[in-house]
Amino acid sequence: MSESTKFLLAEDQIPTTWVNLMPDLPGEPLPPLSPATGQPAGPEDLAAIFPLGLIEQEVSQAPEVVIPDADDAHVHPRS
Repeated sequence: MSESTKFLLAEDQIPTTWVNLMPDLPGEPLPPLSPATGQPAGPEDLAAIFPLGLIEQEVSQAPEVVIPDADDAHVHPRS
């Protein structure tokens, strides 16, 4: 069995953004498909199963995307 490594970061070392590779990739990505229709899923289809913040991250063309604080995930619970 291989040995695992654990990295412990101080509060000020925890990343606040992640790098978005989508703007650097050639061409447009294929849209997600609706399992019900097999057609491209729109934001309203995705909103039924994903929080809006996640959808915004997935479609963002920004080179860096802000990582929300864990506490922020509880501000807008799913309804």
